[in-house]
Amino acid sequence: MRGFGKNFITSVSLAAFVASAMNSQLANASAHTMFEEAAEREMIGDLNADGGWKDGVNNPTQWSDTYKYELSKLPTSGRKADFKPWSDIYWPSQLGGIAMRWRYGLKPGFHHYLHSKREVLAMSQSQLAMLSPAEKYDIFMGRFDYPTVRHVRGFNNPRAQAWEGICHGWASAALNHPEPASVTVAGPSGITVPFGSGDVKALLDWYYARFGRANVFLGLKCDAGSGGNIIRRLRSSVNSASCKDVNPGAMHVIFANELGIKKQGFSVDIDRMREIWNQPVYAFESRQSPSTVRIYRGAAPGTARIVQIRTKMFYTDELDQPSWTPVVGTSFNKESVATYDYYLELDRAGRIIGGEWISDKHPDFLWNAPKIPFLGEFEGINQIYRPVTDTPPALTAVVTTATPTVTSTVTSTSPVHP
Repeated sequence: MRGFGKNFITSVSLAAFVASAMNSQLANASAHTMFEEAAEREMIGDLNADGGWKDGVNNPTQWSDTYKYELSKLPTSGRKADFKPWSDIYWPSQLGGIAMRWRYGLKPGFHHYLHSKREVLAMSQSQLAMLSPAEKYDIFMGRFDYPTVRHVRGFNNPRAQAWEGICHGWASAALNHPEPASVTVAGPSGITVPFGSGDVKALLDWYYARFGRANVFLGLKCDAGSGGNIIRRLRSSVNSASCKDVNPGAMHVIFANELGIKKQGFSVDIDRMREIWNQPVYAFESRQSPSTVRIYRGAAPGTARIVQIRTKMFYTDELDQPSWTPVVGTSFNKESVATYDYYLELDRAGRIIGGEWISDKHPDFLWNAPKIPFLGEFEGINQIYRPVTDTPPALTAVVTTATPTVTSTVTSTSPVHP
């Protein structure tokens, strides 16, 4: 699903990511270089650390300098308070992204014939409903030169890997906006255009993929199996440092403070290796093992006690195909849970100062992107997007199996998944 791989960092960066929301178009190469330079700068604080974190990519103070760290005073559960993130597909790059006419099935959308205004005026509402989200938006805006379609086609690649898409845009949009309703609206063109909920989601996903930016980041992107970038060059000297984080102590601090205290969600790349699978996280539950753990070699300096923790992370998963109708509150909204086991390293005051993974599978990095307004060429989204409801549904119960595992409430059968 999930992230553009080399294109991912165009909207999520490790350092201050400066771009004009309406005018910036970053080339893939320069964006990837920005990621490498940021990684090289920010890894320095963590390269020689034996457990714990220093002033680098695993330090929770990157998110907030007001966090609570004393384990006994941290909540053991919490959830996003306003609304639950909605499911969507990740608009695979190899299928043309949001230029895909998804109502015909998940087939490539690079070469569809683009209709003239005269042809569109002769089409029925049922025929218009079959067009791609990008086509519908251009028609709605009266742009029969189809700038959105052409940009989307140019941005995507039929030879991309199956997992590449705009999951980073979806995760950000689903965390910042309640699920969109299906609407039929007339825009500046005067043409009435039907948008399914899945069409509006596609526009939100695309907008956040292009113009959203991460304001906080925790951990490093593991690039195991790929070419000679900075992370791979450093791997031999740091024993796969970028693939060992995110530090579980830092992660626990984020979970307890963001979900438990602030009641706010965030995004997580749940695949610790090269592929990027960004998910919007909306809840967590933790419990401490009564077992006594000896202080092991490599624990953070100042560690006085070590405890074992099992945490369940609840997140929204992607759909197998878009939906015309909203899915939150129905059996079609895909919700999953990952269960993680790890140690927390505590100082004499009981504050979390580090951690070590027990689970082999764990998140690669955590990040969050704030809500942004719909401006410029995409200000038309303001007329199209209408939230279904502001009432948060109840937390869906999910049954887990052995740790670590990821279990979904709906079985995935998407042909584009690896």
